[in-house]
Amino acid sequence: PEGIALFRQCAIDLVITDVRMPGLSGPEVLRALQAIRPGVPAIVMGGSGSIPSNGAQAFARQTGADRAFHKPFSIPELVGAISELLGAPRVGQEA
Repeated sequence: PEGIALFRQCAIDLVITDVRMPGLSGPEVLRALQAIRPGVPAIVMGGSGSIPSNGAQAFARQTGADRAFHKPFSIPELVGAISELLGAPRVGQEA
């Protein structure tokens, strides 16, 4: 898979993946990436029951992600999670 090869070659700060993809699943991709470079923050997203509605964060931990989102989700929600994971101040917060 191209994403894993790119991850090996580039300094990637954060990974965002879907649960269901052709070829490898999101959790399979996350396991492969963590084997290459442990500790890179990750967000997994899914729809149509691919992430339990009452256990998204438990699902995230099980898959090696830091956060999990049900589709559809809001852009501010995603941006907030990215900011937290990268240690950046949120919009409207001073550094």
